[in-house]
Amino acid sequence: PAMAAHWYTIAANGGHAEAMNNLGALYHSGSGVPQDHQLAVSYFTRAVTAGDASAMLNLGLCYESGAGVPQDWGRAEELYVQGSASGNVDALTALGYLYTLQERYDKAARCFVLASEQ
Repeated sequence: PAMAAHWYTIAANGGHAEAMNNLGALYHSGSGVPQDHQLAVSYFTRAVTAGDASAMLNLGLCYESGAGVPQDWGRAEELYVQGSASGNVDALTALGYLYTLQERYDKAARCFVLASEQ
C-alpha cells in the first residue's frame, strides 16, 4: 500500500482522476499512509471535479457518515445521484440505502430495483 500511495500521488498530481480517488481511499482507510479523512475528502473532491464516478460514491459516503466533513445527507444524496447518472451502480445502491435511513422507502425500492437490473 505504501508504494501504491507513492505512485498514486505522482499520478494524482498529474491530474489523473482515478489516481486521486484511489489515493483518497488509501487516506480514508489508513492503508499504507496515515489515516486522514480530511485529506481523503480533498482527493475525492478533486476526483469528482474531474468526473470520476467512483469518487462520487466515496465522497458521498464521507458526507453520509461525516468522515472528514460535517455530516450532510443532502450532499451525499447529490453525489450518489451524480454517480448513478455516471453509471456507478454502487452509488445507486448507496442512494437506496440513504433513502432507507430517511424512511423514504418508495424511492429506496426504486433504487434497489434499478441497481438489480444493471
